[in-house]
Amino acid sequence: MIESVRTFFRNIPKHIWILALIILVGIFFRMYHFDDWLPFKGDGFRDATLISNVYRVGPEGLPLLGPRAAGTMLRLGPAFYHFQYASAVLFDSISAPILAYPDLFFSILAIPVFYLFSRRYFGIPWALTLSGMLSVSFLAIEYGRFAWNPNATVFFVLVFSLSVLKVFDAESPGAPKRRFLWAALAGAAFAIASQLHFSSFLGLPIVLAAFLLWQWRETRRSLSLQVISFFLATILLIYTPVFMSEYFKHGENSKRFISALSSKPSVHGPAENFVEAVKVFANQNARITVGLVYSSKKILFFSALFLAVGFLANAFLLRGEQNASKRRFLQWTLLLMGAYFILYLPLAFTVNRSRFFLPFMMVPYIYCGYIILALEKRFGRHVFLKALAILGAGIVIMSNTHSVVGWFSELHQSERVVGAAEMNERNDRGRKSFWLVWTHFDKAATAMDSACPGDTPIFFFPSKEIKEYGRSIEYPLLLKNPDRPIILERKYDLETLEGCYFFVSHTQEDTVPESMRSERMDAPLNLGGILVTQFYPARMSGSYEPDEDDEKEMTFVPEKRTKNSRVYWGDVVNLITGEK
Repeated sequence: MIESVRTFFRNIPKHIWILALIILVGIFFRMYHFDDWLPFKGDGFRDATLISNVYRVGPEGLPLLGPRAAGTMLRLGPAFYHFQYASAVLFDSISAPILAYPDLFFSILAIPVFYLFSRRYFGIPWALTLSGMLSVSFLAIEYGRFAWNPNATVFFVLVFSLSVLKVFDAESPGAPKRRFLWAALAGAAFAIASQLHFSSFLGLPIVLAAFLLWQWRETRRSLSLQVISFFLATILLIYTPVFMSEYFKHGENSKRFISALSSKPSVHGPAENFVEAVKVFANQNARITVGLVYSSKKILFFSALFLAVGFLANAFLLRGEQNASKRRFLQWTLLLMGAYFILYLPLAFTVNRSRFFLPFMMVPYIYCGYIILALEKRFGRHVFLKALAILGAGIVIMSNTHSVVGWFSELHQSERVVGAAEMNERNDRGRKSFWLVWTHFDKAATAMDSACPGDTPIFFFPSKEIKEYGRSIEYPLLLKNPDRPIILERKYDLETLEGCYFFVSHTQEDTVPESMRSERMDAPLNLGGILVTQFYPARMSGSYEPDEDDEKEMTFVPEKRTKNSRVYWGDVVNLITGEK
């Protein structure tokens, strides 16, 4: 038995061991202090609150539509909520880290899928190198360490891309029979990716349509009516909640989508948009390839140059490629970058956010291989090119690793002392930012919950510096005692009710508001980056009695019902059964 096991492991190819090591490195970076250092605010609180309600009432609490597109009433599909609810049920918890597990899981799975995708064109050494780049990518690691609907886009676009290319494989034995499965998988991956962010909803159909038209003869040969049916049927199945919502809401979301497309996207001219698009692509490419959040003009120049050379290398390799499978891979990557650049031209002044680049963030890594292979094809194999390849791959891997380690160092320091978050994106006002993560919110909630007996109401007041994190603190408080009234206040009022009162601030703030200074206070409790100060109002005007407006502070209610409310599965059941 032992000898059989040894023989089994000895027969595993070396490159599989190397790939396993690469995946383990990616797992380490994505899981290291995952729960403690989880970013949690804004959209994260919104989604966690909704899922906590679904967890409490059952699947009927799931909406038929997902999160809204930023700044609009237009909504995505609900796939993201389904992943979060599945995680909550599987782990029997609605803690914020548990709800982020699906994004962590898909971020890890993206590494082996990228290897399989890369092997469509590259040899084993290059495929392993590119997988290593994604494994330590600062951007991929960052987006795999918190819950947000765009975060899993990379994985599903990779699955979609690989599946589409597999549909056209007619050379290998049994491939035609597997087309149906690959077509169904491509449909599922597209349906989910397009529900995670509108960049995939808009861009992937353009890429697919251009790809099919580019090789129309092969399309007609490979895509039978049955194959197309499998692809579309899978999409329709996953989009069923969206279609049901449109039926019950009389096409409301579709009208918003058409309105958004017909609205004027930019007040700038074509030349201005082109220049801005080049800057945006260069800026995001620097973040993808070498992990830089802030780029100087020189970095932007070399980043734009790299993209241009990589795109030309893609076209150059395509021109001379005779292998049909490799040719399709080159066509696909060329279209991914080209189609999204054209798509973002009229939106150039609004897409300088990393989430818009997730559908094709793997392409810059592929360009590293394209450039070296194009040079080899043009000038022949040379020791200089081998050295250049090693140097380039080393720069990408080491620079990203340096950024990740630096980020982790900041997060580690934030648990103990105040520190600026150099890796964090600055807000529009440009003020100094700092890290506050789940460990801070949970510690603050634990301190307040422990200091306040029974179900006594808790009133807490976040300082001006951390007012945007008020809901982030409220959520773990509700988890600790869902029956306790939790009242988040923005301004202290001397007419107080019976309860426990706390002022929560950042450690760089050493004063309390003027309105609180006359009250008796305990010494601030320093929780590393965050202070919790309990104070005792001199006058109490009576006991706390919740009204309808306060009910949302006490329970996990996902959203108020308005004319813009979503339809929930419970609503569908009630409409079918005739119940009110």
